[in-house]
Amino acid sequence: MSDRPPLEACLKWKIRIESPSLSYAAKAVTRNVILAVDIPYPLLKAWHEFIASQKKERRQNAKTLDGGEGPSCSKSTYEQIRGEVDESLRVIASRVHALYGKTKGSRKKEELNSNNKRFHIFEGQILSVLDLKRDNNLMKDEIAEWKQSYANLKEEMEKLYQEMLLAVQEREE
Repeated sequence: MSDRPPLEACLKWKIRIESPSLSYAAKAVTRNVILAVDIPYPLLKAWHEFIASQKKERRQNAKTLDGGEGPSCSKSTYEQIRGEVDESLRVIASRVHALYGKTKGSRKKEELNSNNKRFHIFEGQILSVLDLKRDNNLMKDEIAEWKQSYANLKEEMEKLYQEMLLAVQEREE
């Protein structure tokens, strides 16, 4: 029998936004905690399994592709933040997955299913709305430039085509 719960059970899992743990308030060295999210264990386990299956596919696809990111490639702030949060979630999810693997018996697994893990989001791990709007406007401007250059290229192509037609007609005469 599969360990995977039915879809109805998945819909009951809820991620809740909570106030940060007090343990971070005592540490003067840490960044400020903006918010905390309670994530149910079954959701973390499912997330771990999904990521593991994605990595297998990525490894298979990587064998057919050359290249990739080299040392000269730099990551944007968004990608760095995303990577930091993803790595934290990956570590938490793999610990929860290991707990499920060690747990024997349906009653103990049900107890695990009722547990949550609190995940903290720190200052600097989110982007402000103003930053997102600015990035969005920059992308819109860039798209407008591409469209303009495309229109210019299309005009140039038409002009060259007409010149080629004239040259061919003159040659035939």
